[in-house]
Amino acid sequence: MRIKTAQIVGNEAIYKISNQLEVEQLKTMYGDDIGKIEIGIEYIDPRRFSVKQRKLFFSLLNDIYRYTGQGVKELEEYFYQEYYSATFGGVVDLHNSSGTTLSEVNLLIEIVINFIFEWNIPVNEAANILPKNEAYFLYGCCKYRKCMECGLKADIHHVDALGMGSNRNKANHLKHHFMALCRRHHQEIERIGRKAFSDKYHLPVSGIKLDLPTLKKLNIRGGYMND
Repeated sequence: MRIKTAQIVGNEAIYKISNQLEVEQLKTMYGDDIGKIEIGIEYIDPRRFSVKQRKLFFSLLNDIYRYTGQGVKELEEYFYQEYYSATFGGVVDLHNSSGTTLSEVNLLIEIVINFIFEWNIPVNEAANILPKNEAYFLYGCCKYRKCMECGLKADIHHVDALGMGSNRNKANHLKHHFMALCRRHHQEIERIGRKAFSDKYHLPVSGIKLDLPTLKKLNIRGGYMND
């Protein structure tokens, strides 16, 4: 469902649903109790996709082609279909005449990067333009245990110190930040410090928070704790 902002007053926003059928569907889902409706808001950047995004997308496809032998054109259509499925009917393309937005292409690239992580596809051509400062890249590195610097098998580095004597199994890991680093880079960041490491590799070292399913998948216990 797509809704549009009808009015913003101070820090309050009023949203308008333009399709009456969707309103009826919501009433059916929530038993006419619209006070229970919960929605997630995503602000779409309406600007047209950038040349850099297009270059990254096709560089990633070229890397997949070199590893799998699947043609770039077929891969392009495959990921357009994956986008269609992920967005419940959204259409995206990167032709010069396309009006596809920055936000839409960001999601498309996320889908491709997740595919690369999941199938352990080496990245060569796209390596220098991968958005390593983007949260979805850092999240993928943690989810698939890939070093955010070199792509090798990674440890999950706990950025926030838990404190002397803290029990990791009882800590609320939902509140903490993590990054994925291979053994060599993990030891290096411990040795030279986060600032020097960031300056050397041009990587963000503040880490990211992980959701509960990812914490469980990584066997990081305690994520369900409240305190």
